[in-house]
Amino acid sequence: KEETMRLTNHVYLLSGFAYGLHPNVYGIDTPEGVVIIDTGLNQEDMQCVDKRLQQWGLASKPILAVLITHAHFDHAGNAYAFRERGAVICAGDGDAQGIVAGDDRTIAYSYSMPFPACPVDTILHDGDELRYGGLTITCIHVPGHSQGSMAYDVQVDGQQVMFTGDFIQAKENGQVPKLGFSGSIDYDPKAYMASLKKIRKWVPDIVLGGHHQPCLEDGWKILDKAFTFALTNWREPIIPG
Repeated sequence: KEETMRLTNHVYLLSGFAYGLHPNVYGIDTPEGVVIIDTGLNQEDMQCVDKRLQQWGLASKPILAVLITHAHFDHAGNAYAFRERGAVICAGDGDAQGIVAGDDRTIAYSYSMPFPACPVDTILHDGDELRYGGLTITCIHVPGHSQGSMAYDVQVDGQQVMFTGDFIQAKENGQVPKLGFSGSIDYDPKAYMASLKKIRKWVPDIVLGGHHQPCLEDGWKILDKAFTFALTNWREPIIPG
């Protein structure tokens, strides 16, 4: 299990499905420190992250930044804890304001507990580029699952890696697409479809979703399959006249 959770030489799964936990948290090791993608939900997820950082010899490195794919509790609930450790918190416009306010954009109503509001240091927009530890990370605005959902594309270890949050996930064998929860207050199926169409121009080698399995080969295929899935499953039924 330990080796499989090192997804490339410098990309790690720090919490999530492989550890019996719901939300995936990823880390990218750089010469200057670690970049974290999403935060997990609660203290149990945070303890898992800390254990994996220790396991991989990364615990002594600073956490440079936390890139949040969207404001939902299970992906942003530990933002405050990472910020207390000195990390820069980054999130998409719209979702960032939800994290700051701790309001319904965090879907705290699904967890029956208050969201721990947290300042967001960098509000992101489509096409922004973040530079940490020698990496250039491109921010792709993919609204629909939430207003400010972001995917992050970065070249690591000679491969193009895309972190997609709940916007696109991979299930069985890393090849069956799953799309995000439709019960959030700012869910927008029309915007979601437009985002799925938009993302198809990208050709990542690896796609890492917010839950379920990683897609470690021909990641662009899962983007295409997600678009096809939405086309064939989200259409209104045709009723004979």
